[in-house]
Amino acid sequence: MALLGLAAIALVWTQLGDGEPIRNEAVQELIPGPGDEVLSQTAVGIDLVDDEPYFVGLTVNGVQIPADEVLFAESLNRATFNPGEGQVIENLQAEENCVLAEFYPTIDGPGATQSEFWCFNAS
Repeated sequence: MALLGLAAIALVWTQLGDGEPIRNEAVQELIPGPGDEVLSQTAVGIDLVDDEPYFVGLTVNGVQIPADEVLFAESLNRATFNPGEGQVIENLQAEENCVLAEFYPTIDGPGATQSEFWCFNAS
């Protein structure tokens, strides 16, 4: 019985790591990670599994990022937005920032949209 309890604790600790667990199996990494502390011009985005191409839309602090400002590395299935001069967001806000990533496999279309929401802090 004690071994079963230790196994359950180890599983929870592995899933939680330093931040929140990623809830969607299509997601490999959230950029920056949930709860991370970053600088105000850090890239924001999502890294998806490499099994098929995805369409990705990003919303940062309630501001939808225009498609032409989202950088998509097809070979990595990674979509990022870099705040900066001339961008829709020039700097991440001090303290908490939240991201909504909406994505779907391009072969399935918008009817298969999934999402991931997370927050981190910037200084």
